[in-house]
Amino acid sequence: KACQMEQNLHAAQIGPDGLSVTDRESVERMAAGVKAGKTNYFQVDENDMTAVSNLEVRRLNEQVAVRWDSAYAGSDPIDRYEVFRDHTKIGIVKHKPQVSLDPFIFKDDKTAENGSRYRVVAIDAAGQEAAAEIRL
Repeated sequence: KACQMEQNLHAAQIGPDGLSVTDRESVERMAAGVKAGKTNYFQVDENDMTAVSNLEVRRLNEQVAVRWDSAYAGSDPIDRYEVFRDHTKIGIVKHKPQVSLDPFIFKDDKTAENGSRYRVVAIDAAGQEAAAEIRL
């Protein structure tokens, strides 16, 4: 009798005829382009902290919402995210494990002009940084 883990593994697999060759190739191309093909934590080198992913800015009436998904930690845990508009630090968001699809959100109360640059810097416990940026 198969154990529960084996049953779950088999149930999650795509059968040999589950996708056409074209569909399989399409999935492989798409996956290779995500995070340089390193889509799982075990593919990231131990000392390589990554920047946040899926960074976006949205104008919400008088505010701008800066949204992102967690960075990957390297050899030290992520401590916080610092948010900058152009070259000015406008906020700090404490890191917490992202256990759902809900992104981190920082709301900029100042009126930002189109073309303003937002940068989110992930900072780990050792003070190492990895940044990502986007324009409004």
